[in-house]
Amino acid sequence: MSAERRQFGRRNTALHAFIRIPGRPLIACVVRNLSVNGALLEFEVPKWLPYQFRLVIEAGRFEVDCEIRHHGLTGIGVMFIERTAENDVYERRVVLEEDIWTGRTRESQTGPQR
Repeated sequence: MSAERRQFGRRNTALHAFIRIPGRPLIACVVRNLSVNGALLEFEVPKWLPYQFRLVIEAGRFEVDCEIRHHGLTGIGVMFIERTAENDVYERRVVLEEDIWTGRTRESQTGPQR
């Protein structure tokens, strides 16, 4: 019996991609495998990531919202999610934080301004 639990098979890839987190620089990664519902992302250096973020794959001009499903030593497994009002990480989040790039504490509204 196969240990594969995915509903749809995965395809091995080596696609260059970026993780987009509002208010932060893009984070480069490589998509090591891809399925209809998710992907395995690999990083040169382990990165801290929020639970949800946007994945941008350069080759196909493909963008999708993701949530982390598991962590490995050099990468993470993500599940693709549909953007809804309940899970929209770009529209509703206000962050109180110290900006490590400028050294100032600020309140930032992520996502498009209305």
